[in-house]
Amino acid sequence: MSEPIRVLDTGALLAYAHQTNMHVPSQLAYCADRDLTMQTSVLCVAEAYRDCRREALDMLEVLLALPSIEIIECKVEDADMVGKIARTVERLSLAHSCLLVFAIDMPLMTTDAGRAGKVLESGLVWNLN
Repeated sequence: MSEPIRVLDTGALLAYAHQTNMHVPSQLAYCADRDLTMQTSVLCVAEAYRDCRREALDMLEVLLALPSIEIIECKVEDADMVGKIARTVERLSLAHSCLLVFAIDMPLMTTDAGRAGKVLESGLVWNLN
């Protein structure tokens, strides 16, 4: 796989698993056709497992197993910045997602655009609501 073109937060993972939004699957197809990836934070994965409806867990696991999904761990050296961003966005997982967006300069697909927009420019926030 090559470069990541999007970051998925918890809401985007759940939108796929619960099949409530078609933007995530369409972006996955785009990535698969072009050998591209999308990133998600391990913190978002943990939240998605926590919040996923039982009947949708299989879909979440299918998503996370796709070769176009890259799960990024939250490293010790990121903790300071993630914590500072979390003061503004109010969730560690969203803060780590925003840090990933800063790192690759590609949009965040989110259901929490209001909070993400407090730290990211509007063009870097794709609202899935």
